[in-house]
Amino acid sequence: MHFSGKEVVVKAKMVKSSQLLGPFKPSDINETLQTLFPTNNQLFLMPVKGGNAISLQDYSFEQLEGILAFKPQCERTFIISDEARETYETLRTAFLASTTDSDKEHNLNLLKSLVRSETFEQIANNNLKGFVFYPNSEGDLVLLLENRKVFTADQQKVNAAAARLAKAAQRAALPSTASGVGVIGLTPAGKPRRRIEDAPDEESQRSLDFSGRSSL
Repeated sequence: MHFSGKEVVVKAKMVKSSQLLGPFKPSDINETLQTLFPTNNQLFLMPVKGGNAISLQDYSFEQLEGILAFKPQCERTFIISDEARETYETLRTAFLASTTDSDKEHNLNLLKSLVRSETFEQIANNNLKGFVFYPNSEGDLVLLLENRKVFTADQQKVNAAAARLAKAAQRAALPSTASGVGVIGLTPAGKPRRRIEDAPDEESQRSLDFSGRSSL
């Protein structure tokens, strides 16, 4: 799986909501999700590219509104169900009426808690079709909601992302060079080019390829 928000390619567990409903009751699914993902920092509900992903905890009010206004064609409902719509509107009104920064932060956090609760409720009832999860670099599980371009499991796209990230890592790891030798970039094959500087003749000024074959 490629998670463009963090620019990582990782092995993740894909979970389809429909597969859970056979052996488990919705209430059990919901309770398990609440246990596995107890904080808003663990949920990613919107697409962000370039390694700049932010979690539900850090969404602005405007970002939250955009997320909640979106419904994929393959899903039955929005994240906020009809049953929870009145509660959401009450909290939304309270946020918009807030007169201090502390009140705004408090009411926004209440909205986010509702979104987290509703996300799990909708997954448990097969209204949101699925998600992937994996442990991040700190060892905490994170949940990426499906059908919102938060991640891709398409093998061709994953392979392309892995190659791009490997090339970037190779570029970042290029060793410093001795005096008089400079690195001027990579060849089209991803190999570092070097040149000998301050040389008097044209032959010695050519870009020379000193690297071996790169591997992923």
